[in-house]
Amino acid sequence: LSATIRRELPSPAADVLLARRMVALNLDSNEVAAVKPSAVRELQRLCTICESHGRCVRTVARDPADRAWEDYCPNVAMLKVLVALHSLGGEIDGMIVERMRPAAEKKVHIRHR
Repeated sequence: LSATIRRELPSPAADVLLARRMVALNLDSNEVAAVKPSAVRELQRLCTICESHGRCVRTVARDPADRAWEDYCPNVAMLKVLVALHSLGGEIDGMIVERMRPAAEKKVHIRHR
């Protein structure tokens, strides 16, 4: 596999960090994966290529509720959307997520079917 493809494959360390972040946000990664597997794959992909793993490990270990992660996490927009949907009792499965690439990698547009 090329270095680029290997870099974008989910890594166990990234999966653990993402799972811990989702727990801190009261999100069930299995529930999200069951209704919107593409959203979880995108979260995993961005977590894998993130350059802030060390910072994320420290933040999660020190205080999972610390919102410092919002300043460096490439998944901040998607995670906030999932939290909002969850807290409002919204459905994730009716959501279509489109990422604008490449210029605005961190922007997420949501529309319902």
